[in-house]
Amino acid sequence: MAVPFFKKEDIELLGQWGHTIYNKTDKSQKTAINQIKETLWEPSKYWADQVCLSIDGLQRGGKADWKESAGHSRFRFKRYTWYKIYLEEYYHKDFFFTVGIDAGAGVNATKDSLVMKLDFQRERPKHLNESQYEYLNQKMKRTPTSPPPFVVCKPDRFTTKFPT
Repeated sequence: MAVPFFKKEDIELLGQWGHTIYNKTDKSQKTAINQIKETLWEPSKYWADQVCLSIDGLQRGGKADWKESAGHSRFRFKRYTWYKIYLEEYYHKDFFFTVGIDAGAGVNATKDSLVMKLDFQRERPKHLNESQYEYLNQKMKRTPTSPPPFVVCKPDRFTTKFPT
């Protein structure tokens, strides 16, 4: 049995809706949310789970959440579908890998790509002191001219089915 995997047109849909302010009365937004959850968040979760199953001691964190804060009581569509992957002993340490889709949230080669990267909690880290945060932020800073410090796969280089 094969699990549906990512399709270029679904990644493009995520990019099209990304950063759009959510309007609960807009039926087209509700349709887009359901499609994004089904075609991108579920395969991202499956991918993260398969990585965890292939290496002892890993576990998945995060949840399928299509929205992010856009200020006072407002939300907007995310432009990515990242799940965190931790070593069990580092589950609550603000330092992890992420796997998923980047539909324009990044710079460089990451736009509209499958991404697996080493990352850390940039917003409200609870377990990194200021020195650790600044060190990681400097070492992992991404600019338009620097190569990405992670694995990137463009949509035209993968199939639409992921074997189980």
